[in-house]
Amino acid sequence: MADKDNEIAVVGTMASLCPAWGMLGTLVGLVLLLQNLDDPSAIGPAMAVALITTFYGSLFANTIFSPAKKKLELYAGEQKVLMEMIRDGVLYIEGGQRPDFIENDLMNYLPPAQKTMYEALKFEGGDSGGGE
Repeated sequence: MADKDNEIAVVGTMASLCPAWGMLGTLVGLVLLLQNLDDPSAIGPAMAVALITTFYGSLFANTIFSPAKKKLELYAGEQKVLMEMIRDGVLYIEGGQRPDFIENDLMNYLPPAQKTMYEALKFEGGDSGGGE
């Protein structure tokens, strides 16, 4: 899980730094603009650099890195719950717990929609495992 935490931290840092890099580009564009005040044809491109870098910084932060961070956090949370569920199941089996107890306890890890789906599948397949 430490690797996932590091990935989340890196993507979060990128999300927070992109606007700063955009502002740095804006400063570069403004310096170019101020250096070329005597040449009206150079003012437009310098202003374009100033504006486009701010746009790109905001665009990357809000459309790439922030959503990626949220997705990684969600995935890491799901993985953590899955690992806890596996750990508890193994410990119950090792401790000699009854299968119905293990099933009922591990069901607590499932979200409501998955519990409903599990119950429906269990009901459908109910007694098909027995021999005749």
